[in-house]
Amino acid sequence: MGKKSEGPKGCLFYRHSLELIGSLDDREAGRAVKAAAAYFLHGEAPDGLGGREELVCKVMCCDVDDSLERYQEVCDRNRARRGRSSLLPPGEYYVLPDETAD
Repeated sequence: MGKKSEGPKGCLFYRHSLELIGSLDDREAGRAVKAAAAYFLHGEAPDGLGGREELVCKVMCCDVDDSLERYQEVCDRNRARRGRSSLLPPGEYYVLPDETAD
């Protein structure tokens, strides 16, 4: 079995990023997308890109940062809810009526 990964299973790229990718030729687009994927998966800063592909990758990395920030907000909200999910105070339990008693 593989190692359980930490963090979100995916990220969101906004329309503006996708439109920018479309402005690149296939080779440039591939390098920009691969660099953004490495940034998401490993936190590696894009390296070795130039010109337009570097610009597009920076925009995509901003989308990754936004997705990670939103993921953290959801995790924090869920963690806070767990602490107050009980309807009864700690140590108190519902007692079900005995259906065999008259």
